[in-house]
Amino acid sequence: MPMEQSCAMRRHSCIVIWHQMRQRVRAALNVCGIAMEDASDEVYNYILCCICPVTLSKPGLGYFENDKTFHNQVQNHMVDNPDIAFLFPAFNNRSADDEKILYHSKDIDDFQQNFLTYVLSCEIPLPANVQKETFNTLVTETLGDDCNYETVKNIHDNLNEIIDEHKAVSSAPVMLDKTEVKEILEKSGVKEEKLADFEEHFEMAAGENGKLAANNITPSRKFEVKTPDVVIKINPDKTDLVETRVIDGKQCLVIQIDEHLEVNGISVNPNTGEVIDRNENTNNNIY
Repeated sequence: MPMEQSCAMRRHSCIVIWHQMRQRVRAALNVCGIAMEDASDEVYNYILCCICPVTLSKPGLGYFENDKTFHNQVQNHMVDNPDIAFLFPAFNNRSADDEKILYHSKDIDDFQQNFLTYVLSCEIPLPANVQKETFNTLVTETLGDDCNYETVKNIHDNLNEIIDEHKAVSSAPVMLDKTEVKEILEKSGVKEEKLADFEEHFEMAAGENGKLAANNITPSRKFEVKTPDVVIKINPDKTDLVETRVIDGKQCLVIQIDEHLEVNGISVNPNTGEVIDRNENTNNNIY
């Protein structure tokens, strides 16, 4: 694996560049005699660039074994973890992806816009938290008064269905453009007239060619319902256990209860609300 490395100091930063060719040789057996199903004769040729801050190490005393005495430590310029870095081309599905760059930013709120624009010549992706906020705003403004529990639950379920289907064929994240997000909303029961200007609103929020990562806009392992006084956490696979109903003229959340109900760690009878005595069949005599 030939590798070239260079380092350049610029004031208080260090630019480290690796250029390496990594070859996976096709072979029937490896040294252990086990078949290599993912072996190939493709050569992955990449450049890895890291821009790291450089700081002077702290002064202090150090023990020197030779003369068994303590002396002042020499201060050195230390290379810290990178502020930004990129790998080109990206490595997806065990192969080089010449159309993508893997980009790293230490600070999620500081994507170094000038570096992305003038060095990498690529569009700036929205941070994960901004993608979530953007999607929530789009859904809220699009649905308006029609934004109800059932529709939001359907959106959550449809997004997770797409994520699960994609996992079966690729490890790359699911990226959704304005057309794909619109189709998900349609499938979730959003009326056609509500989606008339959706693509225009999407472009204003996420950019003309903007995309949202499905994993960023919906939690795959959590489904949560909140009121000012109540928080309900639901297994994402069991969202159908909760529904909305009008009871005595009031809008209510109804939770289907099976044979087990627990309140503050105490098991109670779901039919009567009485505490279940788990020791009722044991001998309660005290000697």
